[in-house]
Amino acid sequence: MVDSIVTELQLRTTYFEPHTPIHTIYFGGGTPSVLTVTQLQTIIIAIQKNYNCAELQELTMEANPDDLSLDYLQQLKQHTPVNRLSIGVQSFNDDELAFFNRAHNASQVHQALRNAQLVGFTNISIDLIFGSPVSTTASWLRNLQLADEYGVQHLSCYSLTVEEKTALAHRVNYTKQVTLNESLNNQQFQTLMDYASQNNWTQYEISNYCKQGFESKHNTSYWQGKTFMGVGPAAHSYNGATRSFNIHNNNLYIKAMHNNDLKASTDTTEILTESEQYNEYVMTRLRTLQGINSIKLQQLFGTEKLTYFETEIAYEIHKGNIKYEYFNYTLTSAGKYIADSVASNLFWVE
Repeated sequence: MVDSIVTELQLRTTYFEPHTPIHTIYFGGGTPSVLTVTQLQTIIIAIQKNYNCAELQELTMEANPDDLSLDYLQQLKQHTPVNRLSIGVQSFNDDELAFFNRAHNASQVHQALRNAQLVGFTNISIDLIFGSPVSTTASWLRNLQLADEYGVQHLSCYSLTVEEKTALAHRVNYTKQVTLNESLNNQQFQTLMDYASQNNWTQYEISNYCKQGFESKHNTSYWQGKTFMGVGPAAHSYNGATRSFNIHNNNLYIKAMHNNDLKASTDTTEILTESEQYNEYVMTRLRTLQGINSIKLQQLFGTEKLTYFETEIAYEIHKGNIKYEYFNYTLTSAGKYIADSVASNLFWVE
């Protein structure tokens, strides 16, 4: 797999314009912490060799707590340019971790955070999940307090969702052992927003919170619609006009790379219409603290789209889901609960 990723990096150097600076790299969408530091170095060297990394600002690696031994973290810190960790904590509570079917326990979460800080990582993000049937508002609040006590710089907080073909989906849909409670979910989301506002966390995107200056530069580029290239099985790439998807199957991906066949590694390529680009712009910008600027929207998509947008969003303002100030439209607290629904009401439908 590592060799195949290196091959793809070599084959795709024309995806960006020549000499385009790479500002962020993100190892994720899987569990990169199962790789040895030597394997990570191999991939990083391939990136540095084939792309312009002179202005690299942020290199994030996702990791499971149970992978982050002190020795592993010391090697990572000393021998790679990784300067940001995104740790899949999910919870500090053993009952909740068992419900999520996580491989790690709360003790390993605490140890991983201590280890990361001990070796000198100063930009740490953790993932937390709220809304599970085994959590309470008190246990959720304790998760947030522990994040603060450890002094982590970034939180990604997600509502529990049921993915198809998972053990949780089976328990919810078939055994009926688990009942999801929307009221509890909403209550804990409100607890999160209240806690953030009272403890110097900026909710710069619906699911993401940071201390001052610690926004995820990489994820922010997604919400700003910047060009990115994804490498590896199931990776997505986007250049503003087209979106491409690599094949999901590991064996087929490795075979394609062995044959230096980029075409065989690509599942689909979508050419986005102007209306689709508009809809994506609305969906991503609305999730952010900055929201949608009407002047910028007109510059990008023209007067007809702006007129349509302003007509449709007037209904959302009336319903209390949107607030307007100085040409900027942003979600209210009420609107954040139903952000996807609000965005879809603003979409341009052919």
